[in-house]
Amino acid sequence: MADWDVIVIGSGAGGLGAAVALSNVGKRVLVLEQHYLPGGWTHTFALKGHKFSPGVHYIGGLEEGGPSRQLFEGLGVGGDIEFCELNPDGYDHVVFPDETFDIPRGREKFMRRLMDRFPDEKK
Repeated sequence: MADWDVIVIGSGAGGLGAAVALSNVGKRVLVLEQHYLPGGWTHTFALKGHKFSPGVHYIGGLEEGGPSRQLFEGLGVGGDIEFCELNPDGYDHVVFPDETFDIPRGREKFMRRLMDRFPDEKK
């Protein structure tokens, strides 16, 4: 370990984030990864002719001053990332045989939509 101050095992978001943070404070960092691609779950794979994206699909707290945005900016990579706002009226869709339930952005809107759709479950 004489050549490195820190060895990070895994090149997923956590490992790479830790490596960047440590490097930013002057540490000599080695990142080790067992997979042939870095990035953990940030890649896609194909199985039986179908393409899958197993990673994170969206991250909250990216608004100006939000905790996730502050983290990216603190790591010095905030300017390298394009933040796209989710549709506030429904960014996820749960499909039932006879209807679709759209999940809106924000806890209050989500709770309101649940209570409107399932009034007997309201407490």
